[in-house]
Amino acid sequence: MKKLLYILLALAIALCPLPARASAGDDQVGSWLPLDPDDYAKPVTGLPLGLEESERVDDKYFNDAVFIGDSITLKLQRYVTNKRNEGEKCLGRAKFLVAGSMGSGNALEAVSADSIHPSYQGDKMRLEKAVELMDAGKVYIMLGMNDVAAYGLEGSVENMKTLVGLILERQPGAEIFIQSVTPRIASMTTKPTNRMLFDYDILLYNACMENGWNFVDVAYVMRDRDGFLLDEYCSDPDSMGMHFTDEGCEAWIDYLATHGKAASK
Repeated sequence: MKKLLYILLALAIALCPLPARASAGDDQVGSWLPLDPDDYAKPVTGLPLGLEESERVDDKYFNDAVFIGDSITLKLQRYVTNKRNEGEKCLGRAKFLVAGSMGSGNALEAVSADSIHPSYQGDKMRLEKAVELMDAGKVYIMLGMNDVAAYGLEGSVENMKTLVGLILERQPGAEIFIQSVTPRIASMTTKPTNRMLFDYDILLYNACMENGWNFVDVAYVMRDRDGFLLDEYCSDPDSMGMHFTDEGCEAWIDYLATHGKAASK
C-alpha cells in the first residue's frame, strides 16, 4: 500500500510542476529554475508565471506604456479607445503599436510597402524606432500567434529576443513586459495549436528570467482547466477562435492592473 501511495504522489508531482522560484524581472539572476514544456500534461499551469499579483495600480501607471501586438492587441486597442471616448479611464495614456498578422519575425524585416509594420504619426516604421519616438517607459509585448507555426518554438523565441534587444538599443531606459500569448478555443485544431502556444509561452518565460525582463502571464486568466480559451472570452468561435470579446478585454486589463511593477514609474 505504501509503495502505491508513493507512486501516486510521484505522478501527481510530475503532472503539476511548480513555477520557477523567482518572478521574472527581479534581480535574483540564477535563483530560478527553467521550466520544461514537456513536464506539463496539459497546456495549463497550476499558478500564473512571472510577475506576482500586486496591489491594483493607478490608471496613470500606464501613461508611459506602449502595447505592441498583432490583431489580438488590436482588439484591446479598440476596446480601450471606446472606453476613453465614453469618458472612462482606461490604461492611462498608453499608446499602441499594432498590426494584423504581425509577429516578432516579420517585425525584423525591412519596412516596405508590403511589409507588416505599424504606423506612428502617419509613417510606417520599425517597432524600435516607434518606441524611441514615443519615449516609452514601459513596453508591453504580445507577439507569437503569427510566429510559432512559421519559425518554430526556438526560432520564435530567438526573434523575440532580437526584437527586444533592438528596442533596448534605441530606448535603453524602457522596462520590458513580455505577455504570454493567449490560447485558442477547444474546437480549433489548426496551427498554431494550443499546445504550441503554451510551449512557446513557457520558453518565453525562461527567456525573460534569463534576461531580467518582466513576464506577465495574461494567458493564465484566459484559459479553462484544459488550457483552452474560455468560450465567453472568444469573439470569433466559428472562424479563428482566438480574438476577444469585451469581457475578455476586461479580464486582460484587470490582470495588467493587478500585476504591476512597483519599481516602474
